[in-house]
Amino acid sequence: AYIAMGAACGQQRAVAAASPRRSSHFLRAEAVWPDLARTGGGKTGVISMKKSLVRQALVVRALHTNQGAGLDVYAFFINGGDIVRVADISRIERDASDTLKGFQRPEIRQHVKGIVDYLNQGDVLFPNAIILAMSPDVKFAASRGSRPTGDARVSESGTLTLPIYDEGQRVAWIVDGQQRSIALSQAKHRNLAVPVIGFVSDNLSVQRE
Repeated sequence: AYIAMGAACGQQRAVAAASPRRSSHFLRAEAVWPDLARTGGGKTGVISMKKSLVRQALVVRALHTNQGAGLDVYAFFINGGDIVRVADISRIERDASDTLKGFQRPEIRQHVKGIVDYLNQGDVLFPNAIILAMSPDVKFAASRGSRPTGDARVSESGTLTLPIYDEGQRVAWIVDGQQRSIALSQAKHRNLAVPVIGFVSDNLSVQRE
């Protein structure tokens, strides 16, 4: 990141002139990531900057539309094994053996196992969409170019970026399809393309209750 300082040296000198008492670490962060540097000075800014460099995200092709009072809704496909990487399970808890609580009742275990057995058959059909409530941290970029002739303008295509956060703090919550998602994460072939419908909620903590 410090190599990029060369390209931003002009900006760094301007910052240094305006604030001569700032540390060199802070200047490096501000020269390359101005918005980030303003959130913290000194080593804190640099640490935050390094964390932002290694943050992972999934980028998928998606269709975007609106429902209700301007609610953003997205339709896309994702590898089945990636669903639990971007979405949390309702009331998720783990016991001392690091096993998901609430999903150990015999009937639920049997249901999940049945789905896994089906998925492990190989070439299978899995058309039922997983429903996600997503935080505003997801970002959509509409595709450029003109619409095709006769387009009904019901939706627009583009790319959807889903940040990957730690478990319990995922960018989305599984509203419908929790057991299917667990099974998809346990199946031998986790790259099965699975349909997902996601809507953006301004208060994801409410959706987790």
